[in-house]
Amino acid sequence: MENLDQLILNFIFNPPDTFLLSFLRFLLISSGVLIIVGLIYFMIINTYLRRLFIYDWMEFFTYRPYQIARKSEKDWERIKSRIERGFEPDYKLAVIQADNMMEDTLRKMGYVGDSFGDLMEKAGDYVVPNIEEVKLAHKLCNDIMYDPDYRLSQEEARKAIEAFERVFIELQVIS
Repeated sequence: MENLDQLILNFIFNPPDTFLLSFLRFLLISSGVLIIVGLIYFMIINTYLRRLFIYDWMEFFTYRPYQIARKSEKDWERIKSRIERGFEPDYKLAVIQADNMMEDTLRKMGYVGDSFGDLMEKAGDYVVPNIEEVKLAHKLCNDIMYDPDYRLSQEEARKAIEAFERVFIELQVIS
C-alpha cells in the first residue's frame, strides 16, 4: 500500500517525459486560454455582463455614475441650448426639463418620495448644497406648469437653470 502511494506521488511530481503527457499538457493549456478569451469576448458582447462588470469598472475608475452621466450630458446640453434660443416657450420648456432631470437624478440615486419636496428633504443640504435656490427653481417650474399665462424672462430661466446646474456638477452628473 505504501508502495502504491509512493508510486502515485512520484508520478504526479516527476512524470515521465512522454509525448502523450506533453500533448495533454499542451491541450489543457490551450483550452484554458481559449476559455478565458471566450469569456472576455462574451463579457464584452453581452449587454447584461457589460452592465454588470464593465460599467462598474468604468464608474470605479472615472468616479462618476455611468448610467446617470451618459444620458444626462446630452440632455443637459439640449436644455442649455433652449435658453439661448430667445423664445419664451423654450425658456419654459428648459426649466421644466431641468426640474424633471433633477427629480430623475435624485430617484436614480436611491432617494424615495412622493413629490419633489420629499426628495429634496431626504437628500438634504449635504447632497444639494444650494437647496433653497433649487426649491425656488422648482416653484418657478410649478408656476409655469399650473399657470399657462405665466410670463418668464430669459434672466429668470437662466437663474433657475444655473441653480440646477450647480447641483448636477456637485453630484457629478454633468461635467
